[in-house]
Amino acid sequence: MRGLLTYIESTPPKVGGKDCNAPVDPELLDREVRRKRRVTANNTFSMVRSALNMAWAEGKAKNDDAWRRVKRFRAVDRARPDYLTLDECKRVLKVSSPELRRIVLAALYTGGRITELMELRAKDLNRQRMAIYIRPLKVYRARHVALPVEGYAFFEELAAGKGAMDRLLQRDNGTRWIATNYPAVLIKRAYKAAGLPATYVFHSLRHTYATLLMQAGTPVVVVARQLGHANILSVVRTYAHCVDDFFDEELRKRFKPGLRGNFDIALKAAMAVSAN
Repeated sequence: MRGLLTYIESTPPKVGGKDCNAPVDPELLDREVRRKRRVTANNTFSMVRSALNMAWAEGKAKNDDAWRRVKRFRAVDRARPDYLTLDECKRVLKVSSPELRRIVLAALYTGGRITELMELRAKDLNRQRMAIYIRPLKVYRARHVALPVEGYAFFEELAAGKGAMDRLLQRDNGTRWIATNYPAVLIKRAYKAAGLPATYVFHSLRHTYATLLMQAGTPVVVVARQLGHANILSVVRTYAHCVDDFFDEELRKRFKPGLRGNFDIALKAAMAVSAN
């Protein structure tokens, strides 16, 4: 099983529809590229291990020693730096075309991935819960995402007059987006027009959504549920740095031990008397 980790680490990332690259000596890879490959290796191993644990639980494997003792790569996760402030979000929306603006708003209201957003149907709007249903897609789990009031109103407007299976997010001419990477191209242009870094991508909107939730004091377990994460540790590891100031203030607000009491005052008084 350790061989799986080292194989992925030594295989340069696959780009687009090109064939997989042949393994190389990891020492020859750029440090950042190697770190990312190790992250991919850890994530892949986690999925494989989950499948093996299920097989073991159902009696299809004699024991779980082979994978339980495998150690993942350590200290390879890095906090996400690419998130927008509210002011930056408004600048992007201002320079976006109407059809792009709808997708950007949907991402900022739900934290959905671009492929998830493009599959939203009118029937997915849950009016009883003021939520929207995100359909399962490839390895992404299905979930209901609770909406803020203005987000719910936004999706109500999109759903007005549409049939149950009609897509909520369409082109200005009423047709569907035909390629998942097309909004990604448009958002890069919008970022540039808004004066934002060229490193930002459409997925940065998902990071922005999670960061804004954390900065608003939303419990981590709720953020994880909204994003569709099974483990809240991944949320803490990825986004905690974005809300350090908030966490610091929350600690000072809630943790007031009062251990020293009037000790210092009494000590200063005693020293003053002895000095006289």
